[in-house]
Amino acid sequence: MKTLVRELTYSRPFAWFVLWPALWMGVMVFRRTGRTPWFAYWAMRRLYCITRGRSNRWLVRLLAAPPEAASPSVAGLLATVGEAERDAALDSLRRDGFVVLGRRLTDAQIESLIEFARSTPARLMPTPSDGPVIDRFDSKRPRAIKYDLPEPALIEHPVVQELLADRSLRDFARRYLGCEPINDLVAMWWSTAHSSAASSEAAQLYHFDMDRPQFLKLFFYLTDVTSDTGPHCYIRASHRERPAALWRDGRHQDEEVLRLHGADSEVEITAPRGTLIAVDTSGFHKGKPLARGHRLILQLEYTSALFGQEYARIRVPPSEFWRAEREANPVFMARFSVA
Repeated sequence: MKTLVRELTYSRPFAWFVLWPALWMGVMVFRRTGRTPWFAYWAMRRLYCITRGRSNRWLVRLLAAPPEAASPSVAGLLATVGEAERDAALDSLRRDGFVVLGRRLTDAQIESLIEFARSTPARLMPTPSDGPVIDRFDSKRPRAIKYDLPEPALIEHPVVQELLADRSLRDFARRYLGCEPINDLVAMWWSTAHSSAASSEAAQLYHFDMDRPQFLKLFFYLTDVTSDTGPHCYIRASHRERPAALWRDGRHQDEEVLRLHGADSEVEITAPRGTLIAVDTSGFHKGKPLARGHRLILQLEYTSALFGQEYARIRVPPSEFWRAEREANPVFMARFSVA
């Protein structure tokens, strides 16, 4: 019975008479309040599957801010990337769903972020059965698979602020999304070999993200990542097309995904520390469970609109950085307010 009801929510009559009205009502609420009702977010996720992504493209046209005029040269981490190389990277991203942009962080930046990640208390995931749920990462005695660091502390780190203000990263996201990007999230977490079993809560099963109508994630590896130390895994081109059976929300077992997509579609992204990877995680992806060691990763997320899942509105201190960025880039910094 439960399966029958679930399948009903993927039917076209249900879409026309329930999901589309719920989505439209949610859009009107979002335009007034900047918040998305839970039922509209759920409707967005269901309609994405039913319409094979067309409903999200409609939302982007409705809600996204038009892009600023592109500059031929933009300062930042990607400033040394020529126009032809940048366009080739964007083509790869559009075709495959991901692109590796090379080692972009300096050793000094990496070490500073690692020191922050070691000294800052993090939320343990999944929640351990004993002991505190907030704890500092200890590489010799990990207590959980994932240590998720707090965003309010993270965005005050000088390197993170440099990346948030980086015009070349923003320009790359703008060109991919086709609109003026908004910062959706800044995240950093440790992954450990605490358990060999794949954790759904730690995103170690194949899935697609659908928090927003359209988005791009930039991942920085802050430790060397091999096949044994938790590479980001991606099903090539699954952001564009997938078998009908995989147009269903939720986690999917490796065997199912590889059987339907083909084993040769799976890519393990291994790279040295400091490497930048751009990923459209509306395609199928996961973090591979670690066989040994640990992995530290930093994520910046860019979106076309904040419609969707509840997001953190962050009140930041009245520093020179936040005042300047909020004033110069009100769209990109929409979820931040200066105290």
